[in-house]
Amino acid sequence: MTQFSKTENQLTAGFDLGDNYSYLYVIDTATGEMIEETRLPTNPEKFERYFADREAMHVAVETGKHSPWVSRVLAGCGHKVLVANARKLSFIYRNERNSSCRSYVSCSSREKRSTTFPRTSPVSTVLA
Repeated sequence: MTQFSKTENQLTAGFDLGDNYSYLYVIDTATGEMIEETRLPTNPEKFERYFADREAMHVAVETGKHSPWVSRVLAGCGHKVLVANARKLSFIYRNERNSSCRSYVSCSSREKRSTTFPRTSPVSTVLA
């Protein structure tokens, strides 16, 4: 399991989970630069194979039918996972203080500095 270090540049990822395929977007939180866009088959074996040897990152996942197993697989691979309730996200990105928060990746990155992000799953980990 990969450990987080406060001195390393952290990666933040967001998922668009679909029934057949999921789209992963990864940014470098230090620069805000998008460093990866990937399409993965939506199944536990493919996710585990893809994430097992990757650098530890913060990952935001929207609630849905795949979010429970996705969050368990990613946490098992050493990543910090936030499961966000999509119905509550509009409250965050429409809030004047967080007006630039337009994606899960941005919201996940902002969560490291805020404690107001909604948690909706017992397997969620609030990003610290």
